Amino acid sequence: MRILFVADLHGADVILRKSLHAVAEYEASILILAGDLSGKSFQAIVRRDDGTFSVQRKGRVEAISVSEVVQLERELADRGQYFSRCTMDDVQRLQNDSAALNEMFTSRIIDRLERWKAILTSRLDLRSVRVLITPGNDDPPEVDAVLSSFEPLGILSHLSEPHELGSNEIITLDFTNPTPWNTFREAPEMELAGKIEDRVRKLRWPEKAIFNFHCPPFRTKLDLAPNLDKNLRPVTGPGAETQAHVGSTAVREAIERVQPLLSLHGHIHEAVGEDSLGRTICLNPGSEYWTGTLHAYIVDIDEAGKLKNYIRIEG
Repeated sequence: MRILFVADLHGADVILRKSLHAVAEYEASILILAGDLSGKSFQAIVRRDDGTFSVQRKGRVEAISVSEVVQLERELADRGQYFSRCTMDDVQRLQNDSAALNEMFTSRIIDRLERWKAILTSRLDLRSVRVLITPGNDDPPEVDAVLSSFEPLGILSHLSEPHELGSNEIITLDFTNPTPWNTFREAPEMELAGKIEDRVRKLRWPEKAIFNFHCPPFRTKLDLAPNLDKNLRPVTGPGAETQAHVGSTAVREAIERVQPLLSLHGHIHEAVGEDSLGRTICLNPGSEYWTGTLHAYIVDIDEAGKLKNYIRIEG
């Protein structure tokens, strides 16, 4: 089987489209869309009395026509941003009501995922291509119900049980160790270890398992991120920003102990590449969703469940 692994889409329509194109181009039989499906920003498109619209870009308010709004909305969706056509009164209400703003933002996340479901089912033959789509730490809990609705269509998303992929099994962990941003799915290392063990003990073939863990293992090439001070600003050393290992010790311990065939990660967008822990190959394709660049890994596994090769692609 051939896996196409993509992580950290963050709501970007163009990354989804490119992923589907890559499935066809590389004749993948498995598509994994893993972790942080939700976008991070919102753009108000304000309706004016004269029938035109205005948007704030680069600190300036710009007037745009109705036809330009359609193009702008497409560009925003491609970059993973959400948007709403609204009045200035709506904008002011949302600025003064954080609960309403959060509710609106969550509804946009759900709407885009529902649209992705329609795209996946219309663009892929789900009898020949298996799809696994799973959340990450930036995804609110409301996402889970949407992903559950993918299951009857043949799109896998259930987190707590292993899924069989040919001669292999895959298990998923959506949570990460704590981050400075206090995101939706974070837990202390001891709790992460418990979540991992709950999944590992259900495996029938641990040595042929694939770990789809959003958080990378600690102290590897896959968990290096900018070192931040208490104000979340990069710490600079002699001539450059310094880096720190920010991955999970629980994830690393589980990989070293179980020695699965393969361990797939995301979370740290800039920590692109591969590493190994014992016999386990660990991969992080990275992410540049905001530029529209697809980063992914193609992984080939033979009929006996053994890893044949892997290659990183981008475009």
